[in-house]
Amino acid sequence: MKRLCQIAGAIIVIGIVACIGGALFGGTSSSLRDLFQISSDLPDLDLFDIDSDQSDWTEMELTGTDDVSALSLDIDGAVLTVQTGDDWSLKSNKNGKGLEYSVSGNTFFLKQKALPRWWKQNQCAQLVLTIPSDITFDTIDASLDGSGFSTVGALSAKHVSLDADGADLTIENLDADSLDLDGDGADVQLSACLREDSSIDADAATVTLDLLDGSTISNVNTEFNLSTFTFNGKDYGDGLSGTIEKSIGTAKKGGTLSITCDVGSIELTTP
Repeated sequence: MKRLCQIAGAIIVIGIVACIGGALFGGTSSSLRDLFQISSDLPDLDLFDIDSDQSDWTEMELTGTDDVSALSLDIDGAVLTVQTGDDWSLKSNKNGKGLEYSVSGNTFFLKQKALPRWWKQNQCAQLVLTIPSDITFDTIDASLDGSGFSTVGALSAKHVSLDADGADLTIENLDADSLDLDGDGADVQLSACLREDSSIDADAATVTLDLLDGSTISNVNTEFNLSTFTFNGKDYGDGLSGTIEKSIGTAKKGGTLSITCDVGSIELTTP
C-alpha cells in the first residue's frame, strides 16, 4: 500500500484503539482531540491548487513532440495541471527538481518524483503541461499517487486510464471513447463524454461524475458495499450494500459503465 494509504490506515487504527481505551477507562473527548493533532502533519488538500503566480517558474525545453499520440503520466506527491493551448510546453515551480520527461516513439512521458517532506514544508512540486488544443490522444495513462491533477480546456483521447491513489482530481470536459478509473482513497470531480464500456473502482473514495451530452453509455451497473450511490439526484442504498442496474437515455444498446464502490461515495448524473 502506498504512502498516503499507510498514513490513513495508521490514523484509523489509532482512532479505534483510542475509542476502545476511552470506553474502558473513561477517556475524555478532549484527550481524543489531542490525539488527532497528529493529523496536522498530513497533506493539506489546499496545496492542490496550482500557484497562479508563475512568473518565476522554469519552462522546460520540449523536443520531438510533433508525432506524439499518447500521454503517460507518473506523478507522486505533486500537483499537475494539463491545459490546452497552441503548442506543447512544460513549466515547473521547482526548476525541474525530481522531474523527468521524454518522448519515446509516439508517447510523451512525464514523471515527477515526490520531494522529501513536502507535506510538512508546503513545498510540493507544481507543474503545468500545455498540449495542442486540436490533439486527440490514442491513450492517456496516468498514475497519480497522493497528487493533485486538474485540466483546463477539453481533453480528448480514445482511451483514458487513471490510477488515482489518494489523489485529488478535477477533470472537466473529458472526451473519451472509454475510461478506466481506479480511485482508491481519491476525491474525483469529473465531467466527461463517454461512448464505450468504461469502469470506476472507488474504494474509500468520493467520485462525482457528470456524463455530458454526446455520451452513448446506455447502462450503469453498480455494486456497492457500505457506500452511498446517488443517480440523478436520487439516493440508493445509503451506507448499505447491494447491486443497482440502470438504463440511460433512449439508446437500446450502447456502452456500459461499471461501478464498484467499497466504503465510498458515488454521485452520477446523466444527460
